[in-house]
Amino acid sequence: MLTGLLLSIFLITAAMLFSKGSLWDNLWAWINVILAGLLATQYFEPLAEWLSNPNSHYHWYWDMLCFWFIYCVAVTILRMFCEAFSPLRIKFRVPVEMTGKAVFALLAGWTLMCISAFSLHMAPTEMTAWSGAFMEQPDSETVFGSDVLWMAFAHKMSDPDAGPLSIDKDHQFDAEGLYRVKYGLRRYRFQHLKGSMGSSPKP
Repeated sequence: MLTGLLLSIFLITAAMLFSKGSLWDNLWAWINVILAGLLATQYFEPLAEWLSNPNSHYHWYWDMLCFWFIYCVAVTILRMFCEAFSPLRIKFRVPVEMTGKAVFALLAGWTLMCISAFSLHMAPTEMTAWSGAFMEQPDSETVFGSDVLWMAFAHKMSDPDAGPLSIDKDHQFDAEGLYRVKYGLRRYRFQHLKGSMGSSPKP
């Protein structure tokens, strides 16, 4: 089920971009997905920490909500920026156009799938969610290691020595490589502290 969901995100995104966009459109769509994903990855934890109330039942939901809120806002602004400042569309010969728009549609779909797989770590779910298919073992990976690929990419992009999204040495994403462990323990706590069906446990 989990594999099917992630592959559906990949295929549906790629199909929509291929059917509606040109090579130029899909190139920028891919770039926007990457940039929005990096911004969300870098800043969702500080925002969630600022909004979160440890005594609230909703404490468990802020990470996921903040991540996708930042992503949606960022990708919307980036799309508006591209439409406003790049009104012209570069024309390519038909073979190049068809091949290029397919390639960039697939890349955008793949990138969104990786981002989605990554975001599942922060979801307020139990260890047994997805019939145990997600992080069944501490070193388990999602489809083709898509979550790990995105984490490694975000880690590199926020490298304080060379990463373009680096703020300072204290803000590198997953600097100690413990992201999956931290959120795995969080889901373990969620499972064992769950108060009753249909309600989230207090932390």
